[in-house]
Amino acid sequence: MALGNERIDMLVKFQKQQFAFELKIRWRDYSIEDEKEQLHRYLDKVGLDEGYLVIYETRNKSWHEKIYWKEIEYKNKKIIMVGL
Repeated sequence: MALGNERIDMLVKFQKQQFAFELKIRWRDYSIEDEKEQLHRYLDKVGLDEGYLVIYETRNKSWHEKIYWKEIEYKNKKIIMVGL
C-alpha cells in the first residue's frame, strides 16, 4: 500500500479491523531502531496504534535465536516484533 513516498509492505483489512505489517530480510547487521521508526511512521499515516515488524533472519543463527515474538512500546505505539 503506497503511503506518500513510502510504502507499507502489507495492510490487511478484515471486517472493521486493519493490521499493518512491515517485512524485513536480515542478512547483515543493521539498526532495528530504523525499522521501528519506519513502521511508526506508517502507523501514523494509516491511523493505527499497533503494527507488526516481521524479521526474516538469514544469518547463521540457531532456531532459538531466530524465532521470537516481542511486544514493545515505541513512541506510544505497540510494535509486535516477530522473528522467523
